[in-house]
Amino acid sequence: MLTHVHQAFRSELVKLLRPRLLWPLLGSVAAATAAVAAGTAALRDDPGPVDLLGAARTATPLIGLVMMCVAANAFCQEYREGTWRNLLVRQPARGALVTGKLAGLALLSLLVAATVWATCAATTTLTAARHGSPPHWDGAPSTTLRLLAAMPAYTVLGSAAGLLLRSTAAALGTVLGWTLVAESALTALAATKGWDISPWLPASAVTRLSAAPSPTLPTLTTTAWCTLLFTTATHHFTRTPHL
Repeated sequence: MLTHVHQAFRSELVKLLRPRLLWPLLGSVAAATAAVAAGTAALRDDPGPVDLLGAARTATPLIGLVMMCVAANAFCQEYREGTWRNLLVRQPARGALVTGKLAGLALLSLLVAATVWATCAATTTLTAARHGSPPHWDGAPSTTLRLLAAMPAYTVLGSAAGLLLRSTAAALGTVLGWTLVAESALTALAATKGWDISPWLPASAVTRLSAAPSPTLPTLTTTAWCTLLFTTATHHFTRTPHL
């Protein structure tokens, strides 16, 4: 089983690490993170030390949404181009195939997380130096771990959407609509009844994982949602005769 997963993983890396895909993605991630970090450091009123990775907590949900779309499109592309059959000739174990593909996307998400980290640290340091406010590392280890956990989690959610919905338009519409509109509407509706359901919703749970004071509940909720959604998507994929 592990051999099959590893083969699928290596096959996916060939696609994901192509320069025409990788460098534009990392470049756009760096540009967006730099803009957030520079704005955060420049607009501070406090002349004291600047949190080196504080802006990463703000940038992570934005970059995570990008990774959700990338992951959803990666799975939908196999349906759109009809390449699932070709892949299954070399790797007939469907569960191993999608697991290896997800592992490749997870590695890409870690590269994106590293880009966010490095860009945020560099931009904050330079901007803080211009304003005479030295950066500090307090909380940096915790922020780093949260960033490394949140980005793959966003990727799993996007992968599940792509694997279930098959259509790029449907998957991206669902990802964006649910994350940006539906969860906010549900949270607001529940608030009128005095309920706080935000910690229990999938995208909100991942967002809280990157920024909440205590990561315990967001970690458990995120793990549960990622496991449930991707397991359901994989089960559906393995039981679908026509691809």
